[in-house]
Amino acid sequence: MMARPSLRSVLMTLIPMAVAASLIGFVLNEYSRELDGLLGAGPDAPAASGLPSILDRVADSLSTADLARLLAEQLAPSDGPDPAGGIKRACYAFLIARKYKKETLVAYFFDRTPFAVARNISVPGFARAAHAYFGVSPEQMTTGEAILLFHLARFPHAPAPVTDPERAIELRNRLLLELRDDKLITTAQYRAESARPLILAGSHPAVW
Repeated sequence: MMARPSLRSVLMTLIPMAVAASLIGFVLNEYSRELDGLLGAGPDAPAASGLPSILDRVADSLSTADLARLLAEQLAPSDGPDPAGGIKRACYAFLIARKYKKETLVAYFFDRTPFAVARNISVPGFARAAHAYFGVSPEQMTTGEAILLFHLARFPHAPAPVTDPERAIELRNRLLLELRDDKLITTAQYRAESARPLILAGSHPAVW
């Protein structure tokens, strides 16, 4: 028959657990206040207006956890100077997924995602990126341009149109093929979109 643990041993086990739980609660509460300051209550619109409809359709493939992780990475970049950035990102992602509905996170994704346009220079949101990269308003973006921005928003180190246009057009065509395979566009749309040149803003030459 096993001996019952003494009150002292029980307390020695429970007290550190209680202290750790209290510390975690304090940290999460502090990060929650930071998020309130950074993000506020959230936009009312379920998604940014004026963007091609294909973006709403592909955004459905992202889970709330995916969107929370992407937003946390933007707020506490992994290449940032904060040595505690990893802990902050994890806490941000946890809190964002709990505090905001998916529709709100999709709107943040469209409106706030930074896009690099030059060294150490970025613009926030898909609408501004459409102007900066392609010289068009958001509703004028082609399916290929829109899906390229969507990929860059998820993978910021992928080839960008203004810095690596040749690889960017290869990436665009591969993404269009995936859309066709997923039946989000037709074969005719795929052929038409993949045959388009990548027309860039400003003095950048078009890429075929």
